[in-house]
Amino acid sequence: MAAASITPVGSSEVNKVWRKIQGDLSEGFNFLVEEFEWLDDYPEVEFPWSQREVTFTVDLDDEINVAAIPDAGYRARPSATNVEEATFSLTNFNTTFTASHLAKWADQGNTNQIERELRRRGAKKVQAMARKIGDAIYGTSVGTLALTDTNFSSTSTVATLHSAFGDTSITNAAYIADRFRVGEHVGVVDGGTLQGIGAITALSSSTPSATISITLTNSNNNLVLVGAASLENTTLAGTDYNKMPVGFLDVLKSDTVHGLSATTDNTRWDVGYEDSTTGGRLDPTKMQKLEDEVANKAPGMETPDTWLLSQGVYRDLVDQQRSAMEFSSPIGMEVDGSVKKKGKTIKRTRRVPPGHAIAYKKSKYQKLMLLPKPTNNLKWGDGIDLINQEASLFAMNTVFGLACRSRASFGYISGLTES
Repeated sequence: MAAASITPVGSSEVNKVWRKIQGDLSEGFNFLVEEFEWLDDYPEVEFPWSQREVTFTVDLDDEINVAAIPDAGYRARPSATNVEEATFSLTNFNTTFTASHLAKWADQGNTNQIERELRRRGAKKVQAMARKIGDAIYGTSVGTLALTDTNFSSTSTVATLHSAFGDTSITNAAYIADRFRVGEHVGVVDGGTLQGIGAITALSSSTPSATISITLTNSNNNLVLVGAASLENTTLAGTDYNKMPVGFLDVLKSDTVHGLSATTDNTRWDVGYEDSTTGGRLDPTKMQKLEDEVANKAPGMETPDTWLLSQGVYRDLVDQQRSAMEFSSPIGMEVDGSVKKKGKTIKRTRRVPPGHAIAYKKSKYQKLMLLPKPTNNLKWGDGIDLINQEASLFAMNTVFGLACRSRASFGYISGLTES
């Protein structure tokens, strides 16, 4: 009989003596929102908030009637010009989460958690708030996320999206789809009337499209999609419709801003410079023309001091200026490819609408902030105990409004080449 052989089986025979190990939590994606951080830098308005009404005045018209008179001649005709009155409103951004009391009682920090549950929940809600506000900075007070021409006729509809923020010039599919997230609720609005509220179950960034779980029959075009995260999910009050701050696209392209119409109230209540037809590459000449045209209309002949560029427009501008780059290492080829303009701040983020360059005078875009940005410093005692369940509700709020004090101090160019 042959000798028995040894067949090693490793640790599987005693696998239960080994512990299950979880490594540290790491971020696997970019959740930072630059625009959320910019809120700290906006200058403050000089008026308080009232729950009744808040307005501010804008001087837009020239005074008239200066006469050249002869010796002992008649004086000039008396006259006076009035100011325009603009309305101002705040937006209450709110988000919540719940946590069980068992999680509170069991909380021993890193002893039994990779990351404290309360800290984790709070951090993700701050990120959600930042994303919401970051998008709102560029949108309009209407709160439009995108439009759709898709016919709704079942309980689940794949809605093809177009026109981010309701702007027909913003056609980039990935940019449009990025205004939405799976699991979020949206309201479908037609002519100012709520058609229904449903949850997004799938997104396509190539079409772009959103699959919306909603029972609705509507075949009209240009249906408006707005956020609808409120628990009140039956009326327009439960959506973001007409509740958002005055964003850049309002200031740059809307007829009516702060209740004043450039068409019917005063033609001077309009953007200082716009070019949506020339297109091509953004170059120093185009930038100088915008600044000159804005200075011709802006108070004090002040030129914009801040530029916001889409990332593609910025890259193309860098490409044009590449001959001025500094190559300090022929081996590593370290490149200083930044673009600077004397006395100006140039920013680029992924939220600036594709093909756009926006310029403005920072002092003319102001904020009134009742509650500061939320921070992730929640404690278990900050929760509100639910009445019939062993759990607590945690709420985060940011309350602010944006005031454009002079639309003439803003300018933009769209349809620009991107690299």
